[in-house]
Amino acid sequence: MDADEFGIRVCDLYSAFGYAVKRNVALTGHQVPLLCEKHLDGYQIARLLIECVFRETGPVILTEINQFLILAVELISTGVVSGATLVTNSSYSREVEQRVRAYPQIALKTLLDLQDELLNFTHVYETAITDYEHDEIFSIYVSASAVGADPRLNAPNADPIDRILLDRAIANKPSTSIVLADFGGGKTTLLKRVFYEMAKTALVNMQTRRPVFVELKNFHRYASIKDFFFS
Repeated sequence: MDADEFGIRVCDLYSAFGYAVKRNVALTGHQVPLLCEKHLDGYQIARLLIECVFRETGPVILTEINQFLILAVELISTGVVSGATLVTNSSYSREVEQRVRAYPQIALKTLLDLQDELLNFTHVYETAITDYEHDEIFSIYVSASAVGADPRLNAPNADPIDRILLDRAIANKPSTSIVLADFGGGKTTLLKRVFYEMAKTALVNMQTRRPVFVELKNFHRYASIKDFFFS
């Protein structure tokens, strides 16, 4: 991940939290890199000033964020924003933590903190794993073979398709996989197995990708993609 990808990831997470995300906003004479707004109950608007600090190595140090703190304090004190958040892919030095502690409306977060707040699926995964292991398919499941664009599928002694899909799902470079089969060909069974394996990994390694299993056969019941995923 580079700095641009990191910034996009942060924007995507705040969008998933329901915020309208604006980049490079002019605000009371200041150029604000990232502003997030969300309507709360009634007519109140939560407006957050966000600063993304990408580091290749080492923690974020005070000199990197002093200007942001000055701006944040000014905008909060005048009521222009309701709070401010620093987000990093790394960690924060003790000096930064001590300095920010004096400002209760300014938060320090890491990318993992944001992901945990949005994607805390621990209970969901634990329940899904238990249910799957008590299902008959768990004991009788047999890995299937397949043919396709991935060269591993067509090699002699090819790996089973569930292993290939799992490797693709957790790879550093995101990719899209499409599984085609006849009705009753085992597509749902296959994907439930991949979800099960990924869920087990996610419970012990919070930095891995976190799986979400949805059945598109239910999509027609909802008015939009957003309603479908967040219902």
